[in-house]
Order: sequence, then structure tokens, then C-alpha cells
Amino acid sequence: ILADLQRRQAAAAAPGGASSATTRQAAATNQAAVATAKLATAQNQAALSAQRVETESARTATQLQRQAQAAARNQKLMDPKIFAERYFGLQSRLRLGRVFSPTLGALIYTPLTLGGYWWDWFVRACDEVGWHLTGSVKAKMSLPLWFCMIPGLHLFVAYSLASAVRQMEMQNGYRSTNTFLATLAAVFPPLYIIMIQSALNKHWRLHVYHSGVEN
Repeated sequence: ILADLQRRQAAAAAPGGASSATTRQAAATNQAAVATAKLATAQNQAALSAQRVETESARTATQLQRQAQAAARNQKLMDPKIFAERYFGLQSRLRLGRVFSPTLGALIYTPLTLGGYWWDWFVRACDEVGWHLTGSVKAKMSLPLWFCMIPGLHLFVAYSLASAVRQMEMQNGYRSTNTFLATLAAVFPPLYIIMIQSALNKHWRLHVYHSGVEN
């Protein structure tokens, strides 16, 4: 037994045994370093996630604040006096047409004037749309305007005007005028006046509201 213990002590004291112990110690050290690196990576990822959440929260708060400011400005512009002041201040610069309720003139003045109101409104609407689109005070339509006074032919110029209104809307990123329905409504001119003038009113108002948000 004593001899066996001596052999074991001698083996442990040999260079090979020391090398094996050193290897195990180095492996343990490497494992500890890897674990430390993983922990640091996890902490960095957690910090980045928290930073992203904070950034998104700040961005959302900014967007909500801007939306609230825009809504407040638009609400303020709903006041007739304020809207009128801004409208007349922007009319020449943004080439805006008239804003008015077309129902009374379309349903009453058109028959009372035997179509005179229809002619006056149509020519003015064409001038306003042409001015807004091209900057020319007297923009030329593809067809003679006097076609609007001839039954049947008036449908062609009615379609042309509705198409120009739709072009204005598309330039601003929306579409509310249906050219086919507008042309069909022109069979009864007062209905066409109400439809197209309402679309024009909306377009002019959107320009005023958008300008109010920017300023």
C-alpha cells in the first residue's frame, strides 16, 4: 500500500500531471470569460432595446403633439371670420376660386334667368379651374364654352370641366369627383352646378386649411 501511494504522488508530481491540471484551469478560465462576454452582450441588447423603446415613445409623442396642433389650427380655421381672412390673404398667391353655397343659385336663379346663371357660373368655374391649374387668367378649354348652352353638346364641356376638377384633386393627392356621374348630372344643369361647385369649395378650403397647418 505504501508503495502504491508513493507511485501516485510521483505521478502527480510528474510534468504530465501538472500540464493536465493547468489545461483544466485554462479551460475553466475560458468558460468564465465566455460567460462574462455573453452576459455583457445580453446587457448591451437590453440597453439597445430600452433605447429603441424610448426613441419610439418620443417619436409617437411628437407625432401626437403635431396632430393636436394641426387639429387646433384647423378648428380655429373653422371660424368663418378667421377662414375669410386667410382665404382672401391666400386667394391670389394660391390662385383660389370662389367659395359659396351653390344650391340657391342653381335651383332658383338658373330657371329664373332662363339659363343665364348657368352660363355665368360655367364660364367662371372654367376660368377659376384653368387659373389654378395653369396660372393663366383665361385658360382655354378643349371645346368652346358656348357648347354649354346647347342641349346635348353641353355634356361634352361638362365632362371637360369635371375632368379638370378631378385633375386638381389628384394633384393634391385625393379624388372626390366622379367624371361619369358629373356628366350624367349635367343632364339637369342645376344638379351639375351643385356637384361641381361643392367639389371646388372643398378644394379651395383644403388649400386654406393646409396653409394654416404649415404656418
